[in-house]
Amino acid sequence: MAALHYGPLTLVQPLGALTLVAALPLGAYRARRRVTRTEWRGALWTLAGLVGLVAVTGPAAPARRSACASRWSSPRRRRS
Repeated sequence: MAALHYGPLTLVQPLGALTLVAALPLGAYRARRRVTRTEWRGALWTLAGLVGLVAVTGPAAPARRSACASRWSSPRRRRS
């Protein structure tokens, strides 16, 4: 949920789904087995789908900055 303060859903959701691809070799390593060709093929199709989704939807430019982003990026003014 916090990631939505920094980017649109069309960009955040595919990045969340990317964890499935990252978990594939890590899970295989932990189980002490090799990743099969079928699993690699599935990972590649997942990556292709995510790239296609982001290419079609495109990250929308935010209309305004979120309160959190503006709080951290704007310099503080000193009170006199």
